Amino acid sequence: MEIYGYDGPAADYFREALTEKFHYVARPDAVSFADGDSFDLGGVTVRVVHAPGHTHGHCCFAIEPDRVLYLGDIDLTSFGPYYGDAWSSLFDFERTLAAVRRMEARHYATFHHIGVVEGREAYHARLDRFTAVIATREQRLVEFLAAPHTLDEVVAHRFVYRPGDPVAYADPIERRSMSQHLERLLGEGKVREIEQGRYVAA
Repeated sequence: MEIYGYDGPAADYFREALTEKFHYVARPDAVSFADGDSFDLGGVTVRVVHAPGHTHGHCCFAIEPDRVLYLGDIDLTSFGPYYGDAWSSLFDFERTLAAVRRMEARHYATFHHIGVVEGREAYHARLDRFTAVIATREQRLVEFLAAPHTLDEVVAHRFVYRPGDPVAYADPIERRSMSQHLERLLGEGKVREIEQGRYVAA
């Protein structure tokens, strides 16, 4: 739950979902691995590629000799990159997206939704659309801030999820995601804070 960073009703809902839906149980016997580690599975080698952003420790796996790149939660969906948890980073995700774009494989596999994408051209097309969601969210935020708004109003407006979608944990995800965009826009001078906690496009 520390990784997600939710509190209140969202935390209660997700804690139950983790145990009831995702069947989480503690694994004190688990061991760690690091970027570049390889696992020989007998005729198949799996190499760890650290790919942070979704979480600090998110990894992809390069599988040889079949030339498969397992992308994990770089899921290539129209939803776009997810960086809404306490251990997520927009900055790291963007660097990871640039890095995995350069990786060559025959098959590109995601953890959910899309499944397997065949060939680099199809992969690049999907990855580029996936990556572009970040800029779209940021542009929508700048347009919303044509008039001054607080972060609470940004959260309520919804930039990650669609307004009205019944997602119990949407608010903390919107807050974490759009806070990172706000921080960047403030640093770039594209948004300014006109009073404590109230922002407007510059």
